Amino acid sequence: YISTLFYLLKGAAKNQKEVIVLDHPNPITGARVEGRLIDAGFESFVGIIPIPIRHGMTLGELAHYMNTMYEIGAKLDVITMQGWKRAMWFGDTGLPWVATSPAIPHFATTIMYPGVCLLEGINVSVGRGTSLPFEICGAPWIDGNDLAETTNGLKIKGVRFRAINFQPSGNKYANEPCGGVQVYVTDRETASPLIIGLELVSTIRAMYPNQFQWNVRHFDILSGSARARQSIEANESAQAIYKTWQTAAAKFKRERKKFLFYS
Repeated sequence: YISTLFYLLKGAAKNQKEVIVLDHPNPITGARVEGRLIDAGFESFVGIIPIPIRHGMTLGELAHYMNTMYEIGAKLDVITMQGWKRAMWFGDTGLPWVATSPAIPHFATTIMYPGVCLLEGINVSVGRGTSLPFEICGAPWIDGNDLAETTNGLKIKGVRFRAINFQPSGNKYANEPCGGVQVYVTDRETASPLIIGLELVSTIRAMYPNQFQWNVRHFDILSGSARARQSIEANESAQAIYKTWQTAAAKFKRERKKFLFYS
């Protein structure tokens, strides 16, 4: 985790130890940058520094960035990769996928994770306890056919939604039948997981006002501030929220250039 690396660098600097990072691919490319930056007061282990949700950097590049920008001063050696290009998805590398956590079992999971994870801040299952975490979402009070019809009607680029019924073995709604949707990526180059996540939260809130509930602190930590939640409550569009995020993301993309190891 990035937060673990941040604390490791600080601990190594304090104790005069060298940190060696064996770099590896960013599975969802190093080309795209999107999402909010964290506001002061919303830092957590989920997001320890103000970088976009989809930062488009490798772990080695992030180590270099954090060590320099935060004046940590650790002795750092990044063992860079050979042959990796920023436009590569993990599937382009020819490497075998190793689950990065129990909730990220497949490469496909990583494509939607940056946006669908926002739904962990509301009373909806994101598929933890199933074989498709972060590729499906739902709740016992959701009609999957209705949600699929409404979300497909939004004509979000790069995805389609399929009605699904599932029963998580653990986590939210454990052993309860849930209705919801499965997110099918039809074009990963144009699909924005952040827009998809925002649209799902906004749509579920609008369709099920009597059942919908925020986990306020958790959603705000996931989204980096209270502003996204407040904007949704004010019925601002997902596109409008995303546009404000991208202004900050564009600034970060320029700032990160001097810390990149790969073209």
